[in-house]
Amino acid sequence: MIETLMLEFDETHRRIRRYCGLIVALADDAALRGVDSHTREGASCVLRFFDAAGLQHHRDEEEGLFPLLARRARGDDAIEVAAFMAALASQHGELDATWRRVRAMLCGLAGGGFADTQFPGAARALEAAYDRRIRYEEAQAMPVARRILNEAMAAQLGAKMAKRRERRRFWPF
Repeated sequence: MIETLMLEFDETHRRIRRYCGLIVALADDAALRGVDSHTREGASCVLRFFDAAGLQHHRDEEEGLFPLLARRARGDDAIEVAAFMAALASQHGELDATWRRVRAMLCGLAGGGFADTQFPGAARALEAAYDRRIRYEEAQAMPVARRILNEAMAAQLGAKMAKRRERRRFWPF
């Protein structure tokens, strides 16, 4: 169960990277060719991903995995967990601000508006911010999680993640 849970986090990280790449491609395409139906559809697709799966992933980490690690870590692991949680918290503001900016631009595209001239730069900034965060999580948080979590903890966390997704399907507000 531990590896299944870690694979879920890894897969979501791959998806986030892929969608960040799509945002960069959309920004470049819109700057080069303007906005068309493909651009609008791509922007809508990205928004759906980040507003659902991306948001859930952040909650899985920030409300589930990281607090669990903080409660369970001992000794050197506790020091590592405190350090990576502090580092991630400091990155959070930059990532959120960058996402809000890019999200507003994507909403404009999805609604048929024009591409903001700042969109390509903002898209690359978002891609870089996510890349930094994911690299840090994979280098710092996930190895500690593999050491600390036992099968029961992983199963409990996985069940909470699944329940959150189930509830979202039926109660989207």
